Amino acid sequence: MAISKNVHHASEHSSDTWLTPPDLVKLLGRFDLDPCTDPHMPWVTAKKMIALPQDGLSIKWKGMVFCNPPYSKVGPWVDKMVEHGNGILLVSAKSPDSHWGNKMLRNADSVLFIKRRIKFYYVDGTQSKGRILPNALAAFGEEAQDRLLRLKGSPYDGVYMRRVE
Repeated sequence: MAISKNVHHASEHSSDTWLTPPDLVKLLGRFDLDPCTDPHMPWVTAKKMIALPQDGLSIKWKGMVFCNPPYSKVGPWVDKMVEHGNGILLVSAKSPDSHWGNKMLRNADSVLFIKRRIKFYYVDGTQSKGRILPNALAAFGEEAQDRLLRLKGSPYDGVYMRRVE
């Protein structure tokens, strides 16, 4: 199986493909675009889903975007989301001191640091044990902020922080 550059990498499972849990996508609501999905994604994350060999960074983003970028190369996806300004990024919460982490925190309207580790899925349908990294959801735009608030009381609840000027 070829390893996609648009997915997460870790040693917990023999596959390197980490798929966003469908219940998280459902709780967040309908998205117009997911520019960084896996070619074998078994459920819908957005009306338009971009997977390799297409490059989600090279297209024009439109509407409400959901992006679960590869943890090995988050920076360009943060740059694109900051430029677009309308959507939600799912990222590692371990890197706020990285260049991309600083840029995300300076530009996101709000961030939800999820209290539990996300149990991602693999292409074969099995679920991870959620032992890899803590996660955060960064909201860009008012609608995205409202969507993060939908997670209150869910398994994806956590510490919600809103940027102030």
